[in-house]
Amino acid sequence: MSLLGVCGSISARSGNLRLLQALGRATPVEIYSLAQLPMFNPDIELDGETPAPVLSWRRALLDSSGVVFACPEYGHNLPGVVKNALDWVIQSGELGGKAVYITAAVGVAEQGALARASLRQTLEVIECRVCFDAGVLDGQLSPLVEAINKSSQ
Repeated sequence: MSLLGVCGSISARSGNLRLLQALGRATPVEIYSLAQLPMFNPDIELDGETPAPVLSWRRALLDSSGVVFACPEYGHNLPGVVKNALDWVIQSGELGGKAVYITAAVGVAEQGALARASLRQTLEVIECRVCFDAGVLDGQLSPLVEAINKSSQ
């Protein structure tokens, strides 16, 4: 299974980035930064000019068999950078049918539940297969790794 790790924070000190890096030590995962994506504007593609970062995002999704979203909660919802990234692929379909794993680096199990629920709702509209949906407490990667291993069999 080729996994794409998507960090929902563009901060260099993000706990979610550290989570994805730790996951990469347990199973192969390519971490993808959403920082370069322009704001979604459907007029851009109607004019026939898809920005290179959008093409790169779509190619990374196509080349992966599954996607791990490590996403913090901002204002009781998912971060704008994640929503923006999803908006770029809702119509083009690169995420459709993919195995997805929704998680966040959390201090307590309930933390981030609203962001994960919002992300899950959008991913289900895109017809992704949600294989995991839970926060990851510091150093507690085993449930996520088990879900990845189980769905790749």
